[in-house]
Amino acid sequence: EFYSEMDKRTERRSCCNCQTMIVFFVLLLIILTSLIVYGYFQIRKIDILPGKIVPSLFTQKSFQDKISLDSRSQTNFETTVSQEELTTVFNKGFEVKYLKAKDIQAAINSQQIIFYGNLISLIKTSIKTETSPKVVDGKIYLTVEKINFGRLLVPNILLNDLEKNINEMMDENFAGLYENYQVDEIKLEHDKMIIKGSLK
Repeated sequence: EFYSEMDKRTERRSCCNCQTMIVFFVLLLIILTSLIVYGYFQIRKIDILPGKIVPSLFTQKSFQDKISLDSRSQTNFETTVSQEELTTVFNKGFEVKYLKAKDIQAAINSQQIIFYGNLISLIKTSIKTETSPKVVDGKIYLTVEKINFGRLLVPNILLNDLEKNINEMMDENFAGLYENYQVDEIKLEHDKMIIKGSLK
């Protein structure tokens, strides 16, 4: 009788533990499903561009003229790159492993350079990349601070790869300037980036 009573108590405990585990996993599944649905709808919300800038040969030529300086005639320089010119430089888009974006638009304010575009890999939505410029080894370096897919903030794991790609594009497009000159100072104002530098 004693052992029979012990078996009954053990069965009750086991049943209770199983029920608790089942309830726990059901709640966990509900939470994960809710997070996935929320994330999906946040990604699908399109972040509206502040204004459409159409790249042109005129802005491309204007940009090239500004960075093609004659080292024989000036030892110091100051030039201004507009957001229209920066849009022309970056319009072909970003491509990092599994991430591909096109139709890039640049917006410059007093604190940041923000790139808007259309994400065409993984999921079709908008992409917004917030960067801040600094001078590194006599060159312009853009630090990526935040990335949004739609309205969803992307984990930091993507920042380094995209930052590398953006700065490779910067080096490529400013190569004409870097041949003879180094950048000493960068200042952001509404709609423009002011670059100051000197002969190497």
